[in-house]
Amino acid sequence: MTHVHVGPYQSLPQKWKDLKAELAARGEVVDSPSLEVYGHHCDDPAKVETTILIGLTAKPDKSTTTIGRNTFAGIYTDQPAWDIGRPQKALLDVADRIRRSLLDSG
Repeated sequence: MTHVHVGPYQSLPQKWKDLKAELAARGEVVDSPSLEVYGHHCDDPAKVETTILIGLTAKPDKSTTTIGRNTFAGIYTDQPAWDIGRPQKALLDVADRIRRSLLDSG
């Protein structure tokens, strides 16, 4: 989470408390790293900018979907579209420079 605080440094401890309370009310879990990034010098303390970065624990992604076994198997029934039946040109261009085992993952 990112928050830009505008005001004197002395008010930062209270801003941290307020932000953490707001996050807790939303069900967020504060994690590390959390830090402050100070803006350019300003003679007027009321205009000093400090960026507050608060690390949060990642929530499980509930939007992930999976495909069924039959759908997955169906993709491989015929030759998959990405299988062109021969080595790709990029591999052929460097094949003479390969000196060790190579795993073609795709």
